Amino acid sequence: MKKLITLLKTKGNLLIPLSFLGLVFVFFAPFFLKGRIPIPADTVLGLYHPWRDVRWEGRTGDYPYKNFLITDPVRQQYPWRYISLESLKKGNIPLWNPYNGAGEPLLANFQSAPFYPLNLLFFLLPFKTAWGLLVILQMVLGGLFMYLFLDYWKLHRFASFIGSVAFVFSGFSIAWLEWNTIGHTVLWLPLILLSKERLLKKLSWKWILILIFSECSAILAGHLQFLFYLLILSNLYLFVRIIQLSTKDCWRSRSGLSRRSGIPLWRRLLPMLHRDRNDILNRIIRKYLPFLIIGFIVFAITSPQWLPAIEYIKLSSRNLDQMNWMNKEGWFLPWQNLIQFISPDFFGNPASMNYYGVWNYGEMIGYIGLFPLILAFYAILFRRDRKTLFFSFILFGALIFALPTVVAKWPFAANIPFISTSQPTRLIMLVDLSLAVLSALGLDYFLKNKNKQKDLLKIILVFLLIFTGIYVLFGSKFIRDLEISKLAISRRNLYLPTFVFITLLLSYTVSLFNKNNKKLNQLVIVFLIIVSVLDLLRFAQKFTPFTKSELVFPKTETISFLQNKTKAYPWRILGVDYLSNQKRIFPPNISTAYKLYSTDTYDPLIVKNYQEFFGILEWGLINIPALSLNRTIMINNFNSRLVDLLGVKYIAAIKDVVSPNLKFLFKEGETRVYENLEVYPRAFMVYETRSASDKRETARLLLDPSVDLHKVAILEKENIVLNNKSTVNSLEIINYEDNEVEINVNTENKGILILTDVYYPSWKATIDGKETKIIKTDYTFRGVVVPEGSHKVKFYINLI
Repeated sequence: MKKLITLLKTKGNLLIPLSFLGLVFVFFAPFFLKGRIPIPADTVLGLYHPWRDVRWEGRTGDYPYKNFLITDPVRQQYPWRYISLESLKKGNIPLWNPYNGAGEPLLANFQSAPFYPLNLLFFLLPFKTAWGLLVILQMVLGGLFMYLFLDYWKLHRFASFIGSVAFVFSGFSIAWLEWNTIGHTVLWLPLILLSKERLLKKLSWKWILILIFSECSAILAGHLQFLFYLLILSNLYLFVRIIQLSTKDCWRSRSGLSRRSGIPLWRRLLPMLHRDRNDILNRIIRKYLPFLIIGFIVFAITSPQWLPAIEYIKLSSRNLDQMNWMNKEGWFLPWQNLIQFISPDFFGNPASMNYYGVWNYGEMIGYIGLFPLILAFYAILFRRDRKTLFFSFILFGALIFALPTVVAKWPFAANIPFISTSQPTRLIMLVDLSLAVLSALGLDYFLKNKNKQKDLLKIILVFLLIFTGIYVLFGSKFIRDLEISKLAISRRNLYLPTFVFITLLLSYTVSLFNKNNKKLNQLVIVFLIIVSVLDLLRFAQKFTPFTKSELVFPKTETISFLQNKTKAYPWRILGVDYLSNQKRIFPPNISTAYKLYSTDTYDPLIVKNYQEFFGILEWGLINIPALSLNRTIMINNFNSRLVDLLGVKYIAAIKDVVSPNLKFLFKEGETRVYENLEVYPRAFMVYETRSASDKRETARLLLDPSVDLHKVAILEKENIVLNNKSTVNSLEIINYEDNEVEINVNTENKGILILTDVYYPSWKATIDGKETKIIKTDYTFRGVVVPEGSHKVKFYINLI
């Protein structure tokens, strides 16, 4: 013990990691001490029926929820991860999700992340516990990898610590923490950069394997857009470092000029480039070749994830999203939101139910703490080295493309694939990461260059002017034009940042007047780090909800009722809510956690034909403009016969629904459940076809009441001749699984078997074991021509 204490006091080798782990423990104390799960499942209980119909924990009113903004984890990531891992546990590849939107790809959906290596936790622990630990690992691993990366640069350990904390407690990291995909994508970036640095110094199997594992993990972690940013930064970093090292080698081997020769860089570099350009190019190729091979290996290993994803993107309605980007509020980071780097809650906070800023708080917040921010600008202005230059370039480049600049609008105006449908505000990832690294570089420079420490005062004075300017604005006409309530929110939420800044200013002043007192200066730095840590901890705790384990997707009587009704046959359910665009009853995807089949879906990628079918059903036309920038399908037009065609047998509503086609079955609180008496079977035979020349004619036939969809298959550009004779037949779904459907058919005449699941090219079919073609029928469903007689029809899905 004495040796350990001595080690902590002298070298501090364990003090920094122990301090960081202690910080993580404090933040996640609700999980460790009370068993609460870091997931916004309280929003399910407090916002949506039928959960709102239950008085949880004996409460007399609605269940309180902490943060209404972040419902995505319970509507997307948690259900998708749950069903994908359940499939893996059964020994199946999770290729298809039959529970959302009449069926949709699951593995091809990056956010399901079934092959992410850290999913091992779910095979060892209960799902909810593993989910919580996976959330925690984002901070633990992200902080550890950032610390190791900064430590490789031989930065002061205080600098590496502040950079790590600023990285994992940044506004970006906290805003997306409970998604459990985005943070896991980004946390591997520092380790990737460290691995590349190590391999540039010396090739070794150890670091080759670490690089392969970290890059594979980043790809499999579950978010394509942030993976794209990661690949850009890591490869740009590699490219710059290879050029630096190659030219440096040439200086040593050819020119004989050292970096400290006193000759300006450009005078050394230009002659060398002219004389030795072939040698430099060869060195660059030799250094880059191992990384190229590693890249091929990584993409080969992860191809089962990204190959289906590419196909899904092509077949999705994603390309419709770009149509109204110019009119979408919050598409770019508004200029005024830069103030959130100083005062994160200047426009309020969704956790306080008082956010009045542009669109989505989580998309705009880039706060990393005042002290780290000041240190970052200190590094930018006064530290003259290539590391600072590189991350300054990344910082300002990301801001240029995130803010509504002329340059930022070009990729969208040019309709560049993938980029033109990606929210540019998410470049905050690169902004915060760069600021975190720059803050470490700034503190390291401050601690190691005493003669430059007074320069920090210049940065502090600039921030003093900024704070003064903000308070002056409170008395200006611009601020007075704001509503009194909004003005009060901004003023109140500026007090704490002001207090932190004054504390920083006074502490630095004390240090400046006692610059020869080494111990005092160290204490001041430690004090400022502690203040920054406490500030970031407060910010994170305010935003992040925890939910009691037993209240994460609990069952209600309504859910149990519907599960029993759909156990023997895969009937679909539909929640109807005319009064809310958000659908307050059975919102999209939440029913997936209970394995209830739904017509609704909420997904960045939706099969294009199904989204267009939704437009036909809901509005009576292929309403492409109405679908742009809309990644949610919420059906409310329950009277449409296309709802019957979808196999929706059970309809839930908050208010009484009067319809001759509906039969009341059950009530719990405000939730009513009805049976649809006109529902079509999920699979049925037809013996007549109508051919359509294009999608619009198909839509017209679907809406034509003279076309009996129970007897007629509408085919687009297909010519299949049937005898149009109705015949007595028997049909039974004998197996309905995620990746496979088996149906026994007995028919006296040739006909078309229609399965009302979404048509998707990865699905194949056999009749009595022989391959047969799947035909797209009724705009978006699957059809198979079945000859007369008794047959077993099998639908199954391939990887691609």
